[in-house]
Amino acid sequence: MTPPSDPEWPASVCSLFWEYDPGTLEWETDRDLIVRRVLSEGNWEAISWLRDRMDETALRRWIVASPAMRCLLDNSGSGN
Repeated sequence: MTPPSDPEWPASVCSLFWEYDPGTLEWETDRDLIVRRVLSEGNWEAISWLRDRMDETALRRWIVASPAMRCLLDNSGSGN
C-alpha cells in the first residue's frame, strides 16, 4: 500500500491520520491501525477507499477478529 501522502490516498483518508508523519504508514505493518481508524472515524469516501483495498471476506474477518469492532457489533442490536 502506498503512503498517505501519495495521491492514491484521498484527503478523506489522510485527514484521519493527522498525528502521523506523511509516508510513514505501510499497509503490511499498520493494517490494523488503518482499518480501525477508517471504520471508526472515516466518512463514506474513506470507507469506500478501504473496500477497494480489502475484499469483503477479508474485511469481514478483520471486523470479527477485532475486539473493539466485535464489541460494537454486539451492542448494535441491544437498544442501548
